[in-house]
Amino acid sequence: MIKIGIIDDQKDNLIRYTEMIRENLEKTGMPGKVIPYSNVDVLLKQSNELDAVFLDCKMPKKDGFQLSKEMRKGNQGIIIVLFSDYDGYVWKSFDCRAIYFIRKRFFSEEIEGVLEKIQELYASKKDDRISLRDGTTIYRVHADNVMYFEADDKWVRIIERDQKIRIRNKLSDIEKQLSASNYVKIHRSYIVNMDFISAFAQSGVVMQDGVTLPVSKYRYKEAKQIYMRHLGNLF
Repeated sequence: MIKIGIIDDQKDNLIRYTEMIRENLEKTGMPGKVIPYSNVDVLLKQSNELDAVFLDCKMPKKDGFQLSKEMRKGNQGIIIVLFSDYDGYVWKSFDCRAIYFIRKRFFSEEIEGVLEKIQELYASKKDDRISLRDGTTIYRVHADNVMYFEADDKWVRIIERDQKIRIRNKLSDIEKQLSASNYVKIHRSYIVNMDFISAFAQSGVVMQDGVTLPVSKYRYKEAKQIYMRHLGNLF
């Protein structure tokens, strides 16, 4: 069952939009729960439990842009939709990797299509685990949580958001299991999750944890093109 949160500092809007989401979610036939929030702190505490969230761009305590960045620190795979009546915010939403920007005046017309897109993304992410063998041990790792894979002789280091795993395996074998839409090989020893990239330059790829990884000069052009296409697909 998909869990969708929504926050708006205006109570009437929050009630109305929540009902619109619930009604249209029923139309899709997808089992789900819609949770309205009026408190930013409560939403942040519960964001790890959400699959998707609708964020009002303009709120007094923290706006939707700030919220989206804070939520992604603990829930990288959360699906974010931003909404506002100010058209200029659509460009700012690019930085938040929102899948859609809804103008409030068109909320009722656009919500059905937005939920269909959320449904597609949720279905594709529902089981993103990959199986990694280390001798007789098999690890089941959520691909969305892995920032990058690093080859080290006959070993591979798996760098996740909250832990590091070292297994005896080949990077080429792991590469075959990874989604081409999320990962790019930047060096013979590194495969990175593009969702965790902060900056991409010829001098190196800066990850969200502050680590800079080397880029092969032979792979730079192709890898940069793949990354730019990935950014374009997010919007």
